[in-house]
Amino acid sequence: MQSIKKNTLYLMFSQIVGYVFPLLTLPYLSHVFTPAQFGVMGVCQAITQYFIIVTDYGFNITATREVSVWRNDKKRISEIFCNTLAAKLFLLLVCVGGMIGVVLFLDIVKGYETLLFCCFLGVIGNAMFPLWLFQGTELMKVPVFFVSLAKMLLLAAVFVLVKDENDLNVAALLLNGGNFLAGVFAIVYIAKKSLASLMAPKAKDIVLTMKEGWPVFLSTVAISFYTTFNTVLLSYHTTASDIGYYNAADKIRIAIQSLFGPVTQALYPRIAHAAVNNKSYAISLIKKGTVLLLAITVPCAVILLFFSDILVKYYLSDSYNGAIPYLQYLSFLPVVIAVATAYCNWGLLGFGEGKLVSKIYVTFGLLHMLYAIPLILHYKVTGVIVSVYTTQTLITIVTVYFYNKIRKSERAVNGS
Repeated sequence: MQSIKKNTLYLMFSQIVGYVFPLLTLPYLSHVFTPAQFGVMGVCQAITQYFIIVTDYGFNITATREVSVWRNDKKRISEIFCNTLAAKLFLLLVCVGGMIGVVLFLDIVKGYETLLFCCFLGVIGNAMFPLWLFQGTELMKVPVFFVSLAKMLLLAAVFVLVKDENDLNVAALLLNGGNFLAGVFAIVYIAKKSLASLMAPKAKDIVLTMKEGWPVFLSTVAISFYTTFNTVLLSYHTTASDIGYYNAADKIRIAIQSLFGPVTQALYPRIAHAAVNNKSYAISLIKKGTVLLLAITVPCAVILLFFSDILVKYYLSDSYNGAIPYLQYLSFLPVVIAVATAYCNWGLLGFGEGKLVSKIYVTFGLLHMLYAIPLILHYKVTGVIVSVYTTQTLITIVTVYFYNKIRKSERAVNGS
């Protein structure tokens, strides 16, 4: 339990630094760039987010779980490290091909190709940064230090190098460079400390690694249908300025939501390990963690609901007043997501129910598209928010239902 507290504190510090970066840069950039420019950047980041999903491929869940289970076996840890890194580099090459296709065939990025490639640096960084290795071994102070150092360096660079509307590409490069720089630091550290030894991965092991990550990958892609893809859909049905308002409001919502990130990340490897060796302890951790997540998100939701106008007025520039209603609408979304995170990431994935999670997210991700498209067509940004709430609430209800059903079945079997 002591290591959980330490890892939570490390991650909390990382989140503070990580979100001080966008929280400090957002008001500055809102004065430098117009809402339309902010909207265009949001579209480019939404596109590259899909490539991040590909390179992530669910390894932050599956590889973390594997490392957690085999944490005392150095040889096996090295195999997991090399197999996972090889798989991520292969997926990165696939993404490079995908980026070329986007530039050639997607009209919405015409004229912003350089901006899109600047955002792509975040994809490269995601492929390089082995967070899953540190999470699985519960050595969170190492990546926290590297990420914090990278973010602070880039924060300083934003204020020095981004001066006017002509520096949009520079801003995109700096905003997406954190994981890249941290990844370089982490790889050097792993080599110096011999946390994992390099070995030539076999093709069949890489395929097996990707097969294990497939259910989580499908889930993440499905999630993107009601998160990231909404911004792409909006680009066809509303103005860049309106997308900029939504993007600004959503970044504030994400910053609030990130407050429970340290709890989620710190508890997951311990729950995954306990799910194999001590299920009652794992269930107890899930219950306590859920209460903590609600204690964080509910007060924040109330603040956002009643003080969005003050927050936007003093935090962003006057040209972003259009973001106020969107921020109010989004205020309670982190609460819904917190419950889903507890019962899905900890409850189902922690107990190895990856295929079930995949089915849930794929089903509702596809269902989301059926009502999201007409809602966006008729109600623009408000339609996006209504569709996201609907989908996330349904997923949360179904996830809680299946978690309780599985636990009830296990109790019945043990009782008999």
